[in-house]
Amino acid sequence: MKKLMIGPFPPPIHGMSIANNMLFNGMKNKHEVEVLNTNTEKRLGNLSKQGRLTYSKAFRSLSQILSGTTKILLGKRYDIVYMTPSQTIGGYLKYVPFMWAAKIRQIPYVIHIHGGYFRKMYNSTSGWKQKVIDKSLNGLAGAVVLGPSLLYIFEGLIPNEKIFVCENGVEDEIFATEEEINNKIERWKNDDTIRIVYLSNLMKAKGILNLLEAVKILTNEGKKVHLDVTSAIKLEIKLEGRMFFQSLE
Repeated sequence: MKKLMIGPFPPPIHGMSIANNMLFNGMKNKHEVEVLNTNTEKRLGNLSKQGRLTYSKAFRSLSQILSGTTKILLGKRYDIVYMTPSQTIGGYLKYVPFMWAAKIRQIPYVIHIHGGYFRKMYNSTSGWKQKVIDKSLNGLAGAVVLGPSLLYIFEGLIPNEKIFVCENGVEDEIFATEEEINNKIERWKNDDTIRIVYLSNLMKAKGILNLLEAVKILTNEGKKVHLDVTSAIKLEIKLEGRMFFQSLE
């Protein structure tokens, strides 16, 4: 089967780009898979600047739209087109030409929503933008959400039988061996330290500042806390993070 994947791929590394890369690596050995990378930046920037349109972003987005629609309309027929659109109105509308192109060629297309904001975005949209979204959803072969609690995102917008759940996965190399797990259990079985692993980008919207405040409260209560984080602190919270660590000194 020949498939086309449209969505962000690393770099930068974030939840959606990792998920797309995992899916691609899992399918490429058994299927013919082509990729259209819709990233417009090579690294994560300040969250307050994300979603803002610049000339360079607009040019790259237009190039991606032209490339993707040309592939679908004029290239060899795909068996399915799989897309992971953004949940912002502008980011979602960027994918609509791909959906329309697939509909013209009568190619099934699926969207995979990585998050729970889509319905809020849809409900806050009106006029021609909402009509465009409705038409794009009417042609879906399926919509994928991250868990049963997120099925409501598409309820009433598409038939329930077209809504599917696919929970986030983890790369094989992340898993510890049984020996490593047993060694950790033995090492820390008498340890009263609260150990926390934060698995997300260090953004204010992801709750990192709330977590730091909780750690501060626990520390002030005399509890021992060990916190592991996964990436660099973003510019928007660098000052708050510095002030937090100074408060623990």
